[in-house]
Amino acid sequence: MQFLIELFLWFLIEVVFWGIMLWTGKTITSILTLGTWGISIADRKKEKQNPKFMITATIGFLFWLGIGMAFIMFL
Repeated sequence: MQFLIELFLWFLIEVVFWGIMLWTGKTITSILTLGTWGISIADRKKEKQNPKFMITATIGFLFWLGIGMAFIMFL
């Protein structure tokens, strides 16, 4: 039972974590490219196989990594 609770919590954290990174990356790419390049969230099944999905999530990851490093260095 404890394993199932731990598995559920891990899954929930992963979904939230990747969701935040994806939406942050989508926002950053929309701002930097003035909306000309990005992924459409409406067609998720096809987009997850598209490299744009991983590029967008990676941009979001790098943004939050930079924020975290700046927070650690200047605190």
